[in-house]
Amino acid sequence: MGQSAGHAIGLLAIATVREILGSGTWAGIRVMWAGWPDWAIMVLPPGAFITLGILLGIVNWAGSMRDSRAKTAG
Repeated sequence: MGQSAGHAIGLLAIATVREILGSGTWAGIRVMWAGWPDWAIMVLPPGAFITLGILLGIVNWAGSMRDSRAKTAG
């Protein structure tokens, strides 16, 4: 159950970022301003790999920041 939920959360995160950056909408609702340029690469398959790399980088950076704060506090 935990692995399935984690996989689903990961897929939802990637799909959400791609949808917002690719077309400026989320679930058919416009969430970016009217002049937002559509990034065609984000709706294509390479956009998924770009998004995955960015999200993994953010998670790794946040983890390293948390570890460095724990070392300085302790």
